[in-house]
Amino acid sequence: MSRSIVLSNGELAAALDNNGLVRDLYYPHVGYEDHVRGHYIHRVGVWVGGRMSWLGEDSAWKITVGCEEDALASSIVAKHADLQVELTFKDIVYNERPVFVRRVTVANKADHAREIKLYFAHQFEIYKSHGGETAYFDPTSHTIIHYKGRRVFLIGASIDGEEFQDYAIGIANFRGQEGSHRDAEDGQLSKNPIEHGPVDSVLGLYSTHAPDQSRTTYYFIAAAASIPEAKELYQYVIDKSPEHLIRSTSDYWRAWIGAYDWNFYKLSPEHVALFKRSLMYVRAHVDDHGGILASIDSDMLQHGLDTYSYVWPRDAAYAAMALDAAGDTNVAKRFFEFCKGVISEDGYFMHKYLPDGSLGSSWHPWIRNGQFQLPIQEDETALVVIGLAEHYRHSRDLEFLESMFAPLIERPAEFMISYRDEKTNLPNASYDLWEEKRGASTYSSAAVYGALIAAAELSAVLGKKDHERRYKKAGEEDL
Repeated sequence: MSRSIVLSNGELAAALDNNGLVRDLYYPHVGYEDHVRGHYIHRVGVWVGGRMSWLGEDSAWKITVGCEEDALASSIVAKHADLQVELTFKDIVYNERPVFVRRVTVANKADHAREIKLYFAHQFEIYKSHGGETAYFDPTSHTIIHYKGRRVFLIGASIDGEEFQDYAIGIANFRGQEGSHRDAEDGQLSKNPIEHGPVDSVLGLYSTHAPDQSRTTYYFIAAAASIPEAKELYQYVIDKSPEHLIRSTSDYWRAWIGAYDWNFYKLSPEHVALFKRSLMYVRAHVDDHGGILASIDSDMLQHGLDTYSYVWPRDAAYAAMALDAAGDTNVAKRFFEFCKGVISEDGYFMHKYLPDGSLGSSWHPWIRNGQFQLPIQEDETALVVIGLAEHYRHSRDLEFLESMFAPLIERPAEFMISYRDEKTNLPNASYDLWEEKRGASTYSSAAVYGALIAAAELSAVLGKKDHERRYKKAGEEDL
């Protein structure tokens, strides 16, 4: 089930599915350490009139999931005709600190007063491994805390200013136990205060609604590296108020998306909205340490051997160029700083990387038919150089360009010159764009040519005439 909404601030990222449920939660890197991993669910449910109904499990829910045009914030409406209940969500990841906030408006569509109970259930897989976790109700902050090692998730909620009234901590997906969300089926929770192992939790908010009355719930998850840090963050949320965090985040994204002087000519409003959402989604995949993730949707994990939550130098270079062209040169600058830290001493990039700069998984072997080979896609090295040239064209940051010359111009250019067939001057074999064949493909050869010409042009900017001549000559030989 592919993700419909991606929310991120570069440190905490949340991905929601087409039922509006959290299926991926990354911290402290975007795309690294998914503490939900898709196969677990953070459920949302409603109990009314003796009946329990969970979003995504009861087909009677009619759910529309969207993103605001000018802000990285969800716009979700869930309607249940039989229960006569309507839920309206606005979700954000706070732009300043690692807090995920949901504002849920619960509307009673019946013609009589009723008690409506709203439940949030949580199944984490902290550090991407189940077991060894603890969850407990903390009476000092009136929150639920899940933790393991240096990863802590503190959960709070209130309805019209009143803190959640009910909770249960349980065991999930172990010895036939489905999870503590089943404890909510009768509209009451056990208030079991603590469990360890493969733990889960659920909290409940209870309120009476007059006919056609709406009441507002604020729910949040604060991520931290320690329990004291999580509690400090909780107090920050309470002092500022969850609504302030929502407004501040929406204002931040409106300022970001509105900072650039675009002329859309005669594009339709729908195309303009798509452009803005696309730009925000690209930005949501940028980690604070400079890596640009291909995708943080863990759905691929359900069907294959791995996810796309990696920094491919090629994909990231294209994203950096797009953001540069749109006006945000800061992201690209951080990406090239990331590249500076991971490029090999010999001047090439490996298959892919994790956002902390460590080497990502790969299926490219170091030996073939008994012979050593470099397990690379050479276009990835080339695209970073081309991207750097595009970045300078937009930023005109000469000082930054000078700092990048040795690691990201000279080093990869010298590698590309040395990694050529002696007879044809074409690049030596590497894996193609789709990682299916090994050889000197047209695409990779064209990318290497473009990179050598770009290296020559950047050398000229910096007054390095010998480098300019060398790289230009090599590029022409590659034709």
